[in-house]
Amino acid sequence: MMEKILFLPRWYPNRYDEMPGLFIRKLAESVSLHHEITVLYVHRDEQAKENYELVSSIENGLHIIRVYYRGKDCRIPLLSSFLNAMRFYNAEMSGLRSLDLTSFSIVHVHVLTRQGLVALLLRVFKGKPYIITEHWSRYFKGNNTYKGLLRKLITRIVVRQAAGVTVVSEKLKTAMISKGLTNQRFIVIPNSFDSREFHVKGEKQGLSSRVRIIHVSCFEEKSKNISGFLRTLEKLSRERQDFHVNMVGDGPELEYWKEYALELGLREQTISFPGLKTHEELCCLFNDSDFLVLSSNYETFGTVLIEAMACGLPVVSTDVGIAPSVINKETGLLAATGDESSLFEAIAKMLDIYNSYNRVCISESVKRFEENTVTAQLLAFYKEAINQ
Repeated sequence: MMEKILFLPRWYPNRYDEMPGLFIRKLAESVSLHHEITVLYVHRDEQAKENYELVSSIENGLHIIRVYYRGKDCRIPLLSSFLNAMRFYNAEMSGLRSLDLTSFSIVHVHVLTRQGLVALLLRVFKGKPYIITEHWSRYFKGNNTYKGLLRKLITRIVVRQAAGVTVVSEKLKTAMISKGLTNQRFIVIPNSFDSREFHVKGEKQGLSSRVRIIHVSCFEEKSKNISGFLRTLEKLSRERQDFHVNMVGDGPELEYWKEYALELGLREQTISFPGLKTHEELCCLFNDSDFLVLSSNYETFGTVLIEAMACGLPVVSTDVGIAPSVINKETGLLAATGDESSLFEAIAKMLDIYNSYNRVCISESVKRFEENTVTAQLLAFYKEAINQ
């Protein structure tokens, strides 16, 4: 039976930025093959000419309602936070008023806490059950942005009253529980990858006298540990010059890290920054590389790991996200988080043994993360929540 499901995401692609919440959009598109999905997304817009602007569209089989609201900060931080919160909820209400709420079987919240409070109100006043999928890393010690007594109280209530909670990794589940966030149906449903986009293509293209390392990120220091990775490469380059690193991706700090690499003495023959790539281009880069390095301080999941491994690439990763559950002697090497010496030793070792890995076996090891398999888990979760 096809149900109508309302997605309430904190992050989603918008007219200013196509990057936020791409994984949420991807999940919505997968579920839309089985259920009818409406996405209600609210976005603060400092350039807005009107207080609220509602934009409705159909995109890849999804009904998307984006509500942009005028949000500006004032000199009094507490008052500014209150006013923007009120504008946010007014925007949410205007979006909800445009929908026939009686037609939805369940509400799916993505990322706490504001959207979760909206879902709780829908449960109280409209009788609509809701589930939560949490992706945010704020519960980890290295992030430490889960603050405020009121926020913590509301979040605990929202989580406890949900028909179920899913997270993308055991590490995230453990971190949330340590903050007192509990639910009777609290399970791990991982992120997925599309095997049509990421797969082993065969022999590497072109010849290279250097080992080809790939690193993919948004170049954000707090979580991705770009400085630690670059320092490790500089130390490694003083001992050997048989490798080249592709730093793939984009972000507001990209130019800074290019300059930092130069300051460390890392030149074009050692490192390059090719920018953001499409999935097809990234798949080609994975297939033409010798191994991937993930140097993060924390990750809720680490999707780039399974995408690279789906292409048969051995990996070096810090002990974050799903890394400890997918990395073993057949797939790669694990380094201690926040320990540059450990990362150095793992990369140096991989430079010598990368050719010993079986790419087909690595690709087979991540089949449980294929899109169809993960979507089936979520569909079963929906059914249980609706019946409950």
